[in-house]
Amino acid sequence: MRRGVRWPATILMLGGLVSCGQGQATTSTNSPAPPVGVYTLSASGCAYEGRKAAAAGRGSVTLSNRSATEAHFDLWRLDTGRSYAEFLAHIREGQRRFQAREPELAHPTFASLSTSVSVAAGASQALALPSEAGTYGMACIPWNSGPTGIFAAGPLTVLG
Repeated sequence: MRRGVRWPATILMLGGLVSCGQGQATTSTNSPAPPVGVYTLSASGCAYEGRKAAAAGRGSVTLSNRSATEAHFDLWRLDTGRSYAEFLAHIREGQRRFQAREPELAHPTFASLSTSVSVAAGASQALALPSEAGTYGMACIPWNSGPTGIFAAGPLTVLG
């Protein structure tokens, strides 16, 4: 059984990776990756608009932060046999607990973190599609000296 770490501790660790440039995906200027969709974080939540499926490693998604603070976009690959509905329920429970100031929820044990990207307030950034096939969900985390919420968007199926 996989055990998760608490959201803030993991987010801080991921933030350190991003600040070192290890968590940011870039698109080669020699072969621009066409966007297949957009993940948008706003004050009311996070949404995905675009194709439901795309070829592994071919294309990108746009991460758009329309919130007033920095945000972390965490892309999770769901384990085989697990559904986006489970991921959505997990993230919603995390948000409910956060708002109620209850003990935090650990990372989902049924998914693996594919990448985490920090996007400045009001900015957008391209993220290359993963090279590993699977179903993905995005956790969008507004950030102001720590997480101020968590929202889910997706799913996006990456075909091998």
